Amino acid sequence: MTTNTKQKALAKVRTWPQIRKRINTAGTVSWRIDPGKRLGKRERFYFLTEAEAKTKSQELRIRFANEGKSSAQLSDCERDDAAECLRRLRPLGAGLIEVVEFYLAHVRL
Repeated sequence: MTTNTKQKALAKVRTWPQIRKRINTAGTVSWRIDPGKRLGKRERFYFLTEAEAKTKSQELRIRFANEGKSSAQLSDCERDDAAECLRRLRPLGAGLIEVVEFYLAHVRL
């Protein structure tokens, strides 16, 4: 990767998600964050101040970096369920894949 390509890629990471100033129909100003589908389902966030929007934007960047793209496609509820299942299975030395394979082998459809 050339230096220029690396700089462009880094700039994209720093500017994601987009923060846009909006003039509402009432004439008031709000700020919108549009992370696109990078975190799974498309969501948009709206804030009264630019500072709040920048804070949420930083939070989303950290979340994406920590969780990675694949886990970000899980909903919060699914992530919580998986974490709880892993917590319960840890003392037994079993993992999610083992449990799913066992369940699929024994369930009668």
